[in-house]
Amino acid sequence: MKITMLEKKSRFFFCISVMLVLVLVPISQTFPLNLVQPQTASAQGNVSLRNVQHTNGIASNTITLSSFSAGTSSGRLLVVGIEANNQSATSVTFGTYSLTKVAGSFHNQYTAFWYLKNPIGTNNIIVTMAGATQVVVGAYVFSGVDEANPIPTTATNFGVGNPKITLTTEFSNSTVIDSAAIFGGATLSSPTCATQEWNVNMANKITGASSLKTLASAGSVTCSWTASVTGDGWDDAAIEIKAAGIDNDVTPIVLNGKSTASGSAGTSSTSVTLYNFNPGSGSNRLLVVGVDSNAKSVSSIKFGAVSLTPAVSHFVNNDAEFWYLKNPSSTPANLVVTLSTSTQSASFVIGAYSFFGVDQANPIPTTAGTNNTHVSSPTITITTANPNSWVLDSPSIYGGVTLSSPTCSQQWDVNVPTSSTNKITGASSSTLVPTSHSVTCSWTASGSGDFWDDVALEIKAVSLTASTGILEPLYNGPYSQPNCNKNSCFNWGAVNATKKAHPNVPLFAIVSPNSGPCYSDCLSTDNPRRDFQNGIGNLTQQGVIVLGYVFTGNANPNYPGIVKCCPYVSWSKGNVTEWANWYKSSGVSGILFDAMDPNGVGSNSQNLDYYQNLTNYTKSLGFTYAFGNAGTQLERHFISSGAADTINIFENSYVPGISANLSPYTFANNASGYDKHNFSFLSWNQPMLPSNTTIGFQSNFTSFMFYTNNTASDLWAKIPPYLTTLSHILDKSTAVITFNSTNSSGYPITGYLVKVSAVNGTLFPSGYTPYSYLGQVNHQYVFTPQGHGTCTFNHWKNGPSTAARTMTVNSTSVAFTVVYSGTSCP
Repeated sequence: MKITMLEKKSRFFFCISVMLVLVLVPISQTFPLNLVQPQTASAQGNVSLRNVQHTNGIASNTITLSSFSAGTSSGRLLVVGIEANNQSATSVTFGTYSLTKVAGSFHNQYTAFWYLKNPIGTNNIIVTMAGATQVVVGAYVFSGVDEANPIPTTATNFGVGNPKITLTTEFSNSTVIDSAAIFGGATLSSPTCATQEWNVNMANKITGASSLKTLASAGSVTCSWTASVTGDGWDDAAIEIKAAGIDNDVTPIVLNGKSTASGSAGTSSTSVTLYNFNPGSGSNRLLVVGVDSNAKSVSSIKFGAVSLTPAVSHFVNNDAEFWYLKNPSSTPANLVVTLSTSTQSASFVIGAYSFFGVDQANPIPTTAGTNNTHVSSPTITITTANPNSWVLDSPSIYGGVTLSSPTCSQQWDVNVPTSSTNKITGASSSTLVPTSHSVTCSWTASGSGDFWDDVALEIKAVSLTASTGILEPLYNGPYSQPNCNKNSCFNWGAVNATKKAHPNVPLFAIVSPNSGPCYSDCLSTDNPRRDFQNGIGNLTQQGVIVLGYVFTGNANPNYPGIVKCCPYVSWSKGNVTEWANWYKSSGVSGILFDAMDPNGVGSNSQNLDYYQNLTNYTKSLGFTYAFGNAGTQLERHFISSGAADTINIFENSYVPGISANLSPYTFANNASGYDKHNFSFLSWNQPMLPSNTTIGFQSNFTSFMFYTNNTASDLWAKIPPYLTTLSHILDKSTAVITFNSTNSSGYPITGYLVKVSAVNGTLFPSGYTPYSYLGQVNHQYVFTPQGHGTCTFNHWKNGPSTAARTMTVNSTSVAFTVVYSGTSCP
């Protein structure tokens, strides 16, 4: 029997042995890692505050903010701030909907923010506390918020005296809100952020307050309050709310977001949490966490259930460290940092980055660590090994001094003056290094400085060689004879031969012994299972990436599975577990979820949660990849919210059209385009390949494709005769075209859209300056810079005066500068 890759509601599901070959998106030379610097100009809108209310009281268990209206404006976000004196919140609901905790601190008092995207109607907000306490609750509802990434940056802090928190926003036109909590023996006044939204004193119990500020440009903002009593302890949290339409590059090489936390740890082993960190859903992800401490080192860091790996550390005067995780789950999860046990308490600063477009084989090729032997300011030098790498540094200095004026771009800078002896200042900066060479990041310490440690690392851009790869189903077993394990009877030999002939085109093989990991008897080590283990090993030895097949029953959480021989493997998560138990040691490094139907058994929201949970579980078992097969177009949030890393959006018996099939309807005419690396297609019943021109044009829209001459009667059952030809067409040269922008005075400005299209006007994935586009050699493109407001295109530096610039890509990577003019140019 055989299993087809299910197209949405259009095909029967048959029980078979399955294998599927995917080829990743190689790029001929190193892609620049465009870590987005502060966008001094905006291309789109603003966040608007639509409603704010607060209440306070004594909560034996719950406290209610009654009849809160979420309104009807587009891009809504509900944010609830909670300040309490001796208990934390365990849940927050808006009607029947549960909110998610995004940032919180509980050292002296409790403060936290919880949020809900796109709230509906007028409902009670009910906050459940862990126990009886005095509490202040305030709620905001905003419109014009980016629903895909509403809160990209968070920060927490605590101390004694006047509450103060600093957050560095990632995007222009963002709104920052803070939530300060201090013992009610003190009152708060004089907020430095623009607007006080609530300020409630419950005498000798708790004072809770919140302020708001909108920043036209990305950068650092400090929200502080003046306390009437200088000796009381406080906690503070702050979040950035991102405006809809404000995007960094749509290439997979970006900084998705960052968050920080700070405070002090006791003498015993202490865990510190960054809540609900969002790694994003772009391709080739990397999570990097920096930790600075005055007296303790790090013993472990976990993202959800997955452990990070240490990259570099240095601890002579103060501790400074970086840890990392390749391709983390796209589903937001807590980052838990556990500090080592020591005989003294410690202050700490923690910051987390998430990147897209990082080389997964060797993401951090170079590191450095240093310290001073005399009082001075932090400085560190690192020599990068690759062009277009990004360098991060993280200095750690005694908190009696502060840091300023970094020579690399500041990402965070936090001073924690906990006590006269227990202090730390921790910071981080970044810089792009276009060519391999030595780079120095330094900071200026206040006064004459102090003793410090500093670490730095190089992040390597993804380096691939083909613009699009191959996705091939193989629905036969690995060997023509049982226990053969020889090349002469290896049914998958053509896959290895293709990989050998085109080593720069990665191959992903999706294997299914029988609609999943089982073959005949789950409890036996029968010959078929050993054959599959051996076959998988043969593929991985040649460099093929192997994924395990899991059928999801159109998002049915109770789907019993086709594998009747395994009654205890009764749902998809169980099949993922068996793939890990039986085949991970043979080389399986990911999972494919077939029959991914966003409109299947449950609601759209339930199905999204279903696939998010499966992907998160897959990553928690140590798998690197999670693929989905919808077989048709689907909503964008199934990618942007982490339902899978890559989704197959077309599976049919004809050649897919660009506008009808490969430009998903929710992305069509989207000014920012979309990331092609998230999508693939399958086309069967093709006696011969389409023209080289057609294949080349299609490769601008998807990262994987496959054509086969198989018909409905033998669908996916054999390797097409033109597999090598298709590989040869796709194994072609590419070059990077980079776009920068300045104002008429030559000052660099960022955040201006450059549309990329074919000469016939078809829009390709596009992005914002500084922007790097991967172009195919000998293909013609039109690049058209877009203005914003009165800041409009003026001319190309050393180029034409007309905006639309047509060029045929050759093998040399090039960079162009767009010059803008107008009264609103920064």
